[in-house]
Amino acid sequence: MPDPDLSLEQKMFQQARRFESASNHLASGSFAHVHAYPSLHNAIVSMELYLKALQQLSSGSYQRGHNLENLFQNLQPQIRAKIRKTWKLYAQNTYRKMPKQLPSGEVIPMPGTVEEALRAALRLYETTRYVWEPTSDEVFTLHLFPAQLRAVINEMYGDRVKMPVGTAAENH
Repeated sequence: MPDPDLSLEQKMFQQARRFESASNHLASGSFAHVHAYPSLHNAIVSMELYLKALQQLSSGSYQRGHNLENLFQNLQPQIRAKIRKTWKLYAQNTYRKMPKQLPSGEVIPMPGTVEEALRAALRLYETTRYVWEPTSDEVFTLHLFPAQLRAVINEMYGDRVKMPVGTAAENH
């Protein structure tokens, strides 16, 4: 439940952090393989909320809807540039460390741009809910992408999303 004393930006940031935390929790531990789709789903919701928080922080309003690429395109140019720079470093470092093929021999794709990653995330947003329907196997280390968005927010707007000391919100 959001703290009524928090600003709208703080509430948005806090909720995005909660979904990111849930994603990370589900992706860790001995049952991570069982929770893969719920973990990805929570990561995608977190990404959506971080993008909306960035809109709110930079322009005073945010766009409704779930299309991650549209949310990204409606950010100010300097914010998009910062996210692209962060993505480039992330994609290079992460992809270098992960296996390039699944045991089945299938190649694991890593989107080359933020826009490709957001389109893949949007497809996975539906896939993670309807696992019984045929779909593509676009999976990459998406659960790490929300942390990038959080880092951009903290770097650009940290003073506006910082939780008040001594509140329950400070720890969430």
